[in-house]
Amino acid sequence: MFDGRSRSFGRIGALVLHPRSYFAQLRRPRVLGPLTVIVAIFIVSSCLTIDIAVNEEVARLSQRGIDIQSLRDQGANPDLKLKVKALFFEGLGCFLSPSVAALLGWGLASLILDGLRYAIILSIVLMGEIIYDLGELIRAVLIAVRETTNITFSPLAITTLIGLKMPSQLSAIMSQLELFRIWQITLVAIGYSAVLSLPMKTGVKLSILSVGCFSIIRIIWVVLC
Repeated sequence: MFDGRSRSFGRIGALVLHPRSYFAQLRRPRVLGPLTVIVAIFIVSSCLTIDIAVNEEVARLSQRGIDIQSLRDQGANPDLKLKVKALFFEGLGCFLSPSVAALLGWGLASLILDGLRYAIILSIVLMGEIIYDLGELIRAVLIAVRETTNITFSPLAITTLIGLKMPSQLSAIMSQLELFRIWQITLVAIGYSAVLSLPMKTGVKLSILSVGCFSIIRIIWVVLC
């Protein structure tokens, strides 16, 4: 059991420190192992943050005039419903987000490569997802310590620290430029380049259009709205 855990930590270490060498040795799809790590990180992060997130949501609902205490007195248990809702959608995102990103990456890469397997693209994307989720785990620890979900690894952290107020649209755009999201996109780009024998520039483009597509959509939505 411990040998298996040591190998898993060793692979993550190699992924972080020597990503190109790690991906160059990726000859067959690895899906179950990365998914297990992602689920484990999700469970730990949720345990650390769910109560704080629900309390903040309850406060927001109260500010909108919804009588949460009255619902509690009636036995409706809104807190539990909010927890279930949050866990469901966040848990769904653990599987849906990398699956869709890998599908986009596979579709785009198939335009320039023949006989490409979806599973190998999913393996690359899942490795990048692990890096992003490790960032979310660090964020969860900070949330638990500070008892607020207002924790970010984007440039907004600096503007908040120095007390600089930004326009709402610019703040929303900056919030998508998270350190671990950029690291994730970079790592997947390296994976595309190493595994598919593509130029690094092509790997970067594929990574931005697949893994980074959700951030791009959010930025476009903010600009248009």
